[in-house]
Amino acid sequence: MDWTSGKAIPGLTGNARWELLDAQANRRIEGVLWLPIFAKLRLGNDGPSVRRFLSEVAERQSRLRLPSHELDLLTAASERDVPQNADLLTVVYCRADALAELIGSGLVDILEVGPPVTLPGRFEPRSLGTPFPFRKGKIACLPFVGVIDDGIGYLNARFRRDARRTRCEAVFVANADNLGANPANPASSAALLTGEELLAADIDAMLGSGRTEADLYAEQNERLFSPAVHRSTNHHAGHGTHVLDIAAGDDWIGPVASVPLLAMQLQPAAIAETTGPRLDPSIAAGLRWLIAKALGITPPGVKPAERIPLIINLSLGALAGPKDATGFLEGWIRNAIDFYHLLSGGAPIRIVIAYGNARRARLVATRLLEPGEEVCLDWRVQPDDATASFLELRTTAGSGVNVAVQIDPPVTGGILTLGAFLTLADPPLQAVNGAGQVIAELTHVPEVNADTMFLAVAPTVRDDARPVATAGAWRVTLRNGGAQPVTVSLKVQRDDTPSGFRRLGRQSWLDHRDGWTWDTETMDLAMPLPGGPVTREGTEVTYAGFVHPSVYHVAASEPDPAAGPGRYRPSRYSSEGEAAPPSSPTLAAMADEGRIVAGRRASGVVTGSTARISGTSIAAPLVTRELVELAMACALPMLVPPPDADLAEIAALIGGPPAAARDTRVGFGYVPE
Repeated sequence: MDWTSGKAIPGLTGNARWELLDAQANRRIEGVLWLPIFAKLRLGNDGPSVRRFLSEVAERQSRLRLPSHELDLLTAASERDVPQNADLLTVVYCRADALAELIGSGLVDILEVGPPVTLPGRFEPRSLGTPFPFRKGKIACLPFVGVIDDGIGYLNARFRRDARRTRCEAVFVANADNLGANPANPASSAALLTGEELLAADIDAMLGSGRTEADLYAEQNERLFSPAVHRSTNHHAGHGTHVLDIAAGDDWIGPVASVPLLAMQLQPAAIAETTGPRLDPSIAAGLRWLIAKALGITPPGVKPAERIPLIINLSLGALAGPKDATGFLEGWIRNAIDFYHLLSGGAPIRIVIAYGNARRARLVATRLLEPGEEVCLDWRVQPDDATASFLELRTTAGSGVNVAVQIDPPVTGGILTLGAFLTLADPPLQAVNGAGQVIAELTHVPEVNADTMFLAVAPTVRDDARPVATAGAWRVTLRNGGAQPVTVSLKVQRDDTPSGFRRLGRQSWLDHRDGWTWDTETMDLAMPLPGGPVTREGTEVTYAGFVHPSVYHVAASEPDPAAGPGRYRPSRYSSEGEAAPPSSPTLAAMADEGRIVAGRRASGVVTGSTARISGTSIAAPLVTRELVELAMACALPMLVPPPDADLAEIAALIGGPPAAARDTRVGFGYVPE
């Protein structure tokens, strides 16, 4: 295996670059590849400038396409007084071969590029207009609850007003494959690009059809997905159904029986491949759709002029990333909050995020290197791994920083040595096999507070002719060649297979010859050795590294029998924040009813079925439900972001004064059962 310089692709680094190269190598993909572009408008923030952007997109339909809800949001922004310093973001689809043209057009600054997709050949964008009125009245005490998830059984009786009327005001079932027209709404399909949208009337018609829920899901899945794609709503348990039931499920008579629901079911590929290239962009796009629907729909029981609170549950997440509030998704979430405040006239919004389950997965290493000192670790890439593996090598940016990197693949003669971290001007470096096929790539990824190198390794097994990498220990050596101490870190991206899915990913992990000691909690040799490079700190989800008063990061807890009734302890798997710089969850909720019987029981996909699921994914909707009840009591004020979370609201959730300092495992405290 040899290392060679790769061709630069303007606008693409890291995950996005690897995904495009891999898609281009897949001969089974037919049609033109399009890239979802997550961008900031460069034409100014006044209304006429937004209009000019929309007009230019309309003129470039052969190379640019704007989903219907993005048109809604930008048209609404053009009718609103937007602060001069506000960032107006959007998601626009660009033909892969026109990316350089978009960069040179001056229309946008590109923040992130999602994985390539194929789109319908027919596209029917709506004409410009005011898509929904601005609400001006008082804030309603009946919030929207939105979820972004997988396997959402939206026909389930737990999400209805009565036998034939749904509480789901809108449901989006995403699919990145080339779609035919939705027979019920062909124009909508053509404008939405990558999925099928159902409004309350559509769902009510399904409920009144006399057909079973299972048959209706099966028909939709057959229409949207190929036979090889995992169809979550065809299965007994659905992660999104479980989450939505805990967050806002009801039997028509309870306190949340009237709460309207919004559901974004992500494309199966975004869930099946947990490495983040598909998941993070899908979450970002889902947030925009939820906001558009919450602004444009007035549910039953709410006056059209009232501003409606929005509470979003996000029980999904990749790992790695800078986790310092500078990452793409952190900024996108912050902008979504500000945008909803702006367009709703100040209605409250809360986003509840699962903190992560990777505390014991051995995915993070960090070491302070003195001048001339080096650290060597093994990155163990697993056999029979059908997805790519990703490793981030990061050091604090600064003058005089000189960190040399040596990567020793598990094959003879394959050594790459760099004198220093790559700069933006350096070409990517690729490892190629004897046939000249790329099996790994090392690129520079620009970040605000760090110099970062991104190592992508191909799957170790394929069901087609694309190249595979060698499983085993990819040895990574970092040496401080500068004159000052420097902290280096390695972060492995998530790469497991979600429960119920056909096995694709197998989690790679970091190893060190002096790395482990006895763990008295789990009774095994899996505890990182104190002072060693591998650590459990910093194992939270990618976008959990910033603090915002409208955002809750939720850890998992379980009863603590030794401490007595009503006392709790962190669940063993629940991720751990960093002590320096300080990071932690906001609070913890009881996702596990005990060590022996882990998890919590909630509804399965179809009415009357149940399932038990564990994880911070289940802790988060418990907090969402508490926030729903606060909103229904008109006790959810709009918050202007202060430097830390609103402690009064947290005190209401945990039933007492918050802890003086945020704990790296449970934040300010436990939400009582």
